[in-house]
Amino acid sequence: AGENSLEAIRYARRAGFTTIETDVRLTADGHLVVMHDETLNRTCLAADGTKLQEAAPVAEVSLAELQKNYVLKAGEPEARTRVPTLREYLAECRRQKLLPFIEPKLYDASGAHYRDIIGLADEILGAGNYIITSNNRANRVIRGLGLKAVRLMGILYQTTFEEMAGLGNTIMAISTARFTEAEFSAHAA
Repeated sequence: AGENSLEAIRYARRAGFTTIETDVRLTADGHLVVMHDETLNRTCLAADGTKLQEAAPVAEVSLAELQKNYVLKAGEPEARTRVPTLREYLAECRRQKLLPFIEPKLYDASGAHYRDIIGLADEILGAGNYIITSNNRANRVIRGLGLKAVRLMGILYQTTFEEMAGLGNTIMAISTARFTEAEFSAHAA
């Protein structure tokens, strides 16, 4: 299945997972779509299955262009699907009973982008049935908006236990790739 595809959600459920992480970006016309990278080049092909020759920034492509001109890379051509919107992705998470960790890739000091993501997640999944994860800049903005009920996650190498505890209603991820085994064990303890 393609990265961040609806099929990947179904595979995750069949494999026994209970949570799944995804990333959110904005198209040129302001639609929330599920995409990790700033460009489509690593994860997508042209709709005809050919490799993208030029950089294709997500922020420069409309949703209609994205859905018409691109497909997600997958092992088999018949598994290539279009990039899902966040709405479609969250609806599939609900159907598969997976708790999504949603990472906004766009930093927005005003918080409007985060409010849109949270509003959509509340509508589809219900409050408390998802977690927002970030490099902590988004976490600070979300708390600054007074959104205390939204569960947040920080990643230890990007923040501290104290900062996350200060934000309230948070969880902490500890990266196994950033620490030695002894450091990881000490942090987990």
